[in-house]
Amino acid sequence: MSQKTILTFHGIGDPPRPVQESERSVWISKPQFEAVLDAISDREDVILTFDDGNASDAEIALPALARQGRTAIFFLVAGRLDEPGFVTTEDATKLVEAGMTVGSHGLHHTAWTALDQPDLVSDLNEARAVLEAATGRPVTEASCPFGQYDRRVLGALRQLDYEHVYTSDGGTTRERAWLRHRTTVDSDLLVVDRAVRHRSSMGELVARDLKSAIKQRRLLQAKARPRRTQGRQHVVIGFAEALSAPEVAWSLLEAGFQVTAFSRRGSRPSLRLCHDVRIEEVADPRRDARAAVADISRLAQSTGPAAVMPLDDTAVWACIEAELPGGSVLIGPSRSQAELALDKRAQLDAAERAGFIVPPTRICRAADEVLEVHEPLEFPMMIKPALAVASTGRGVHTARRHACANPHELGEAMQGLGDDVPLLVQPYIPGVGEGIFGLARDGHVLRWSAHRRVRMMSPHGSGSSACKSIPLDAELKDAASAMMRRAGWDGLFMIELLRDPAGSAWFVELNGRPWGSMALARRSGHEYPAWAVQARLDQAFEPPPPPPYAPVLCRHLGRELVHLLIVMRGRPSGALILWPPRLRTLRDVLTFHRDDRWYNLRPGALSLFLDDSVRTVSSAVRGALPT
Repeated sequence: MSQKTILTFHGIGDPPRPVQESERSVWISKPQFEAVLDAISDREDVILTFDDGNASDAEIALPALARQGRTAIFFLVAGRLDEPGFVTTEDATKLVEAGMTVGSHGLHHTAWTALDQPDLVSDLNEARAVLEAATGRPVTEASCPFGQYDRRVLGALRQLDYEHVYTSDGGTTRERAWLRHRTTVDSDLLVVDRAVRHRSSMGELVARDLKSAIKQRRLLQAKARPRRTQGRQHVVIGFAEALSAPEVAWSLLEAGFQVTAFSRRGSRPSLRLCHDVRIEEVADPRRDARAAVADISRLAQSTGPAAVMPLDDTAVWACIEAELPGGSVLIGPSRSQAELALDKRAQLDAAERAGFIVPPTRICRAADEVLEVHEPLEFPMMIKPALAVASTGRGVHTARRHACANPHELGEAMQGLGDDVPLLVQPYIPGVGEGIFGLARDGHVLRWSAHRRVRMMSPHGSGSSACKSIPLDAELKDAASAMMRRAGWDGLFMIELLRDPAGSAWFVELNGRPWGSMALARRSGHEYPAWAVQARLDQAFEPPPPPPYAPVLCRHLGRELVHLLIVMRGRPSGALILWPPRLRTLRDVLTFHRDDRWYNLRPGALSLFLDDSVRTVSSAVRGALPT
């Protein structure tokens, strides 16, 4: 056959060692494995592979394969040979003597994309040498750890004459392909059904074994909390619902970190579909802030991470309040930097002193003060919360901004604001959003980048639905440098600006955590999340030199569709002088180019990408999106 379906197994039976939450789902029961073999017994187009070199490869898989006269490829982690829970050198010999193929899954199961060139070549060569010594056979097949690869990794594998390289991208593969895509078998077996869907026996298999799969998963989840993986530093991130969460997690994973993400209880974030990330639920701070802080503290104390990275403003507040273990560092604003990170009044003052253009601002202690003026109010105006996170009874919340064209719209906006919420009143300034991004250490900026919004999810004012990289403006860079230096800033930062039709760049706000458009930064070669952790854990760390500037356009599918829906509905306020034309918006949003890059999409993560897109649109349709 010209097309092959390649299945990947990881572990069979009960894990003989503690495993991460993300790994548990790819362990299947022995009856399930045997049922899969029965279902594909007459399928010559199906190739079986095994990753990680778990002991079950030799103890369970090999005898079952031998009974059916079937062969498979076993990708072993060379550095794990003879370790408890993994295959032994003797097992590796038995595999090849039984007609199986042994391939390389790396020396220590480190993502090859995270290694520099000398370490990558060393890893590939050492792993091959160890496995060839163990089996007495040449090793010509390789499987990418975590399914991660890039052009550099593939180039190194080609140079070392590997005959085939295997990914985890799913789908079928041409028989003669050098790069081979595989489908990972997990404990619900549904992916197996999809992979070979044209055979009814697989549908029957799923129906018969789905209850067994669910029971197996529950049994595994009931076991003791998995320990930290030896040799990999652990990073806790959250909230998992943050727009940047998938990109942050992937950046850390590709740098070799183990990642756990905390999520709001019951939220089921799209990040749950990244099997390399463990999800832990905590109380929703909007309902019970104290319980959320306590849950985050317990999570940090029980896992002992090297670092904790908040991903949104609520998480910044919660992580500052949480009690982290002594060996954990906070990759975000410290308590001393909390005011600048979360209070826009302090930000406006710092920005003006640093040289940014700041809009005329009236600060009101509560909503009632907005209307208590002696002179007539000037419209259109913008009403913003002064605090990024505000208390509301037992919980905390983040308020949104309002553009108001007249007293009627102002009155409606006031009804949605709390009585004691401090507000900023500014003139409404039309324009295009821009951003300055960077990583600082002790006030010195180590790396920079910049972007311009092509489209905002809501033209009213919101995060991007499409954005593109731009060269960094020298004057803005000087002002940002001064602001970071005066603050002694440590960590990631984003300075949001608004470029008006006259060309002036107005300061909007500072964000001291990963930003929503992290996808664009990463597509442009800036691995800010990984760099931020590495810079805090190792004071000698310096990010690699920035890549040459090249324009990159990055889009969020769900937000693009929401943008289209909002534009089609029409402007909600007369203050919004610049409103996108409907026909042009329809054309721009529904036109796709080969060079377009996408938020939250990478090989093997299509399900996460689609889930995130659908959730974004459904949230807007339910009315949760500000307009």
